Amino acid sequence: MNAIAEPTVPGSATRPDTFVPDDPAIWYGGTKELTEFLIARYPMDERNRRIVGESLAYLDRFYATRRTENVSGEMIPVTTSPISSDEGRALLQLAIENGVRRSLEIGFSFGMSTSHLLVANHVVGGDGHTAIDPFQLSDYYQGAGLKNIYNQNLGGRFGWIAGMSNVVLPSLLEKAQRFDLVFIDGSHLFSDTFIDAYYAYQLVPVGGLIVFDDKYLAAVRTVMNILRTNFGCVDYPYHRAKDFGVMVKTATNRLDWTKFDHEFVPFRVED
Repeated sequence: MNAIAEPTVPGSATRPDTFVPDDPAIWYGGTKELTEFLIARYPMDERNRRIVGESLAYLDRFYATRRTENVSGEMIPVTTSPISSDEGRALLQLAIENGVRRSLEIGFSFGMSTSHLLVANHVVGGDGHTAIDPFQLSDYYQGAGLKNIYNQNLGGRFGWIAGMSNVVLPSLLEKAQRFDLVFIDGSHLFSDTFIDAYYAYQLVPVGGLIVFDDKYLAAVRTVMNILRTNFGCVDYPYHRAKDFGVMVKTATNRLDWTKFDHEFVPFRVED
């Protein structure tokens, strides 16, 4: 799998910049204009062009109506849990501009982050997207995420693992799975977020992206501080969504357990 080239970060003139934002009016404006832009810039066959256009229109309807179909075909109201439309477009742009071929997310919900990452996968001709979530068929979500994915004809590149991330992630690592981007939006408890980030760091290559949702939470910001100080990650310089924390793995920098007496860097605990 090809690693993502590392972006320019403040204070560095050595790393190539892979994500220079285009006109926001394209990426965050009308669906018709964005679809035409993607078709013109990225080589896609007729089937993929159709899927990309129809999916973006489907997502517009989802956000406009705030209602969705469950796995039984019944219409149910949408709660406040999905990422916003702008956040979805930010994920879409991030994945496309960085040529993300394989992506992973923790947390599935109504399938909005999943949908945007799968659309990006069709645009770049990627190898698929996997979501980890044990609660998709619960009374809360009622399989609506799965229904949304298959209603958009995105299921051919999608895999769902109905398990807890603290169990699934180590198994993916044991199987030598690798992902260009990991989106962390599961439990927001500090311990769970750290475990997700710890394994995400090992599952992405150098130059890979780790994206946190809800960085306004102290637990999330604290975990990001640990990645900066003890794992050598840096903040990604370009993205639109203010509630996303985007980090880049810059080196294979696991701490050496034989030097545990000094290989620890204090980090800020947010409040």
